[in-house]
Amino acid sequence: MGQGLCGRLSSRSGRKLCHCHGQHAAVRRRRHQSAGRDHHHRPFPGAGLMAPPPISNTIRRLRFDHDEMTQQELADRIGMTRQTIAAIEQNKYSPSLEAAFRIAEVFGVPIGEVFQWKAEPPKG
Repeated sequence: MGQGLCGRLSSRSGRKLCHCHGQHAAVRRRRHQSAGRDHHHRPFPGAGLMAPPPISNTIRRLRFDHDEMTQQELADRIGMTRQTIAAIEQNKYSPSLEAAFRIAEVFGVPIGEVFQWKAEPPKG
C-alpha cells in the first residue's frame, strides 16, 4: 500500500485511519501537523535550511541553581510536559510568551535572565 489513508474508519470518530499507524492515526496526524510536519513525517518546506533560532536560554543552569530541580518538577509547576521542557532547553522549541513568563516566575528572575535574543546584525 502507498502512503496515504487506508480507508478504514475509526469507530470512535468516524475518521479515516492510516494503514501505517492503526487506531490512533487521527491523534498522531493532529500532533504531526501542529508540529509543522505532515502525517508521514516529511519536514516542512525549508527545514534543514533554516538557521538555529536566535533565542537561547538558561533554564538548565537555573534548574540546577534551584536545588537541582528536575525537568519534570519544572514541567509540573508550569503545566507542561517534561518533553516540552527538554525541547525548550535544547532550543528545539520556543515557548509561548505566557509559558516563558511562567518559567521565569518559577525561578524568581526576570524573563530576560531566562531567555536571551541574539539579534542578527542588519543586512545592507
